[in-house]
Amino acid sequence: MNGGAVTWRDMAFHALTWTVVILSVAGCRGNVKDPHRGKFIVVESKGESYRIPPTLTFDDQEWTREYAKPVSESDGVSFDYVGQDPNVKVRLHLMPVSSGTFTRTVDTLRRKDQQSRWRRDGKCLRILKSGVWREWSVDADRSGQGNGVYRYSYENGKIKYVGRIEDDFDVGMAQGFYPDGALWWEGEYVDSTIAVENARFFARDGSRFEHMSYDEKRSELEKWKTLAVDRSEK
Repeated sequence: MNGGAVTWRDMAFHALTWTVVILSVAGCRGNVKDPHRGKFIVVESKGESYRIPPTLTFDDQEWTREYAKPVSESDGVSFDYVGQDPNVKVRLHLMPVSSGTFTRTVDTLRRKDQQSRWRRDGKCLRILKSGVWREWSVDADRSGQGNGVYRYSYENGKIKYVGRIEDDFDVGMAQGFYPDGALWWEGEYVDSTIAVENARFFARDGSRFEHMSYDEKRSELEKWKTLAVDRSEK
């Protein structure tokens, strides 16, 4: 994946080097200590399947699968991964959709101590089957709303957008990119809207478009917004 967010697809390519087992979620309740540590697990839904890696790299750390948490066929299944800090873990959740495919989400969970409850707090990643991914951070002390860097991609995995959010609102400087990774535009949010009149636009070769009218800038920004966008989820 472009951007170094998680080595999900890279690890999946090595599935044949592991013993693959099937996890059945029907009739299971609560956390289940992972009996298949060191092995890939295959989760299936309506003919579609995904391999769950025994380890993953997320937020520049390596995590080891510890718990499986089957929920229900409609709510999906979660896998908890632990690292060196006993009060921090990441949760990989697969949510089935009507087509039989899954939306995959990775959340960072934290607790103050072993007597405290886990809260979503830190980097989050969502991956659609199309290849589009979205990455942001959640602050548990600010009602669990999104704060910090916010990025998402094209279907080819290349970064489409980089900006910042505060309490789930777009703020500050932002950049949009072409599907090949070249910078397309950069501008600043004012009242959660890009100030089009001050935005700068660029050709694929890096040269800046000069003397653009307001309408030309709006048209160029709309072209970027609608290019290769998976609209099944924001």
